[in-house]
Amino acid sequence: CDQFQQGLKNSLPEYNHHEIVSNYSRLVQSLRIFDNSCSTALFKTAEREKFLVYSDVIFIGFSAVAVISRQMSRRFQSYIFQEHFLDLKKLLQEENKIQIGIMQGRLLGKTIDEIVAPYRKSDMFFERAAADSTGLLKMMINGRIDMMLMPPTDAIYCAEEIRLDPDSLLILRIKDAVSYQKVYAACSKNDWGRRLISHINQNISKNRLEILNQYKRWLNKSSVSVYESIIDEVFPGLQQVNKTNQSK
Repeated sequence: CDQFQQGLKNSLPEYNHHEIVSNYSRLVQSLRIFDNSCSTALFKTAEREKFLVYSDVIFIGFSAVAVISRQMSRRFQSYIFQEHFLDLKKLLQEENKIQIGIMQGRLLGKTIDEIVAPYRKSDMFFERAAADSTGLLKMMINGRIDMMLMPPTDAIYCAEEIRLDPDSLLILRIKDAVSYQKVYAACSKNDWGRRLISHINQNISKNRLEILNQYKRWLNKSSVSVYESIIDEVFPGLQQVNKTNQSK
């Protein structure tokens, strides 16, 4: 998404761009307050649509997953099934001494947010206020938290940032949660924002497959084929058009 954002800025030289790096909670607050602001990676919610106008879908992102150290997997064995799924609801009901790390203000996906909601303000959860998730991973490695909830791409990116083998992490999908989320750009809900969203949509249309391939770069091997199936479901024919063009 960073590459898309930079390309978007380059395609809009008539605008003065001021980039603000913040955590998700402050990001949404800033989008609500300022009348000339945008974000290039947001989930769509009814509450946010009250003050934001959304673009077309930029890319498809996997829903949040549970991330644990493989060395700790035995502790959670009774909640893991089919090797790659975690019964998060059962875990939260039965394990009151667990520590789970999440990013402050970040949505995890409708089903997961509903599962987490009754416990999110309890001692079972630690919410980190930072612009990226690397700190959470360091906390887990050092034994300060037991598990993280985040998109799988974040886990792999953070592992590479601190030179940790991503295969040392066990990534588990959450039982009953949808496998993916649609991600959008969003701007202030006014004439200025609507004009900018029109430009953004033109950029998305030209570069969607490239954006999706950039996201794919941060997936582990077992997830790539699943992701390609999701692309075919959400954007029928997009990958086939690309293969046809490559063969000419």
